[in-house]
Amino acid sequence: MTTTPAAAVTAALAAAQTAADAAQWAAAAAHARHAAALATALATAAAPAPVPVPVPPRASVPPSAAPAGPVPGAGASAAESAAYLRSCGTATDGAAYLAGMSKDALRAIATAVGITRVPASMSAPALRDRIVQHAITARIKFAGLRSW
Repeated sequence: MTTTPAAAVTAALAAAQTAADAAQWAAAAAHARHAAALATALATAAAPAPVPVPVPPRASVPPSAAPAGPVPGAGASAAESAAYLRSCGTATDGAAYLAGMSKDALRAIATAVGITRVPASMSAPALRDRIVQHAITARIKFAGLRSW
């Protein structure tokens, strides 16, 4: 039986394709073995021990110091009251100082402290809290951040 040239070419191409498919399957199998080995190695590998990082000690914030100078009286000006509030050591001291003041006096102190846009509808306790936060709490907070 004689083969035609076309049949010989077809047979050669089929053999080449079979060889290429076999090589591709071998590569895929090798890849699968490698991936399985890698997954096993990662699953059994122990996590590295955490390395302690030294943390510098925080500078201590000074304890509540008594305000410098005498406490301004009931007839004190807004500027004197603002200066007293800026020297208060704690927000509690400032809130206690502002406790009995009228809303008009609180508005004047708010202006002296540097608070802008105080709505007329703001209640006296809310205004008192805002003054304390602006004059005392923020200063203490940023002093702590600066020393950190």
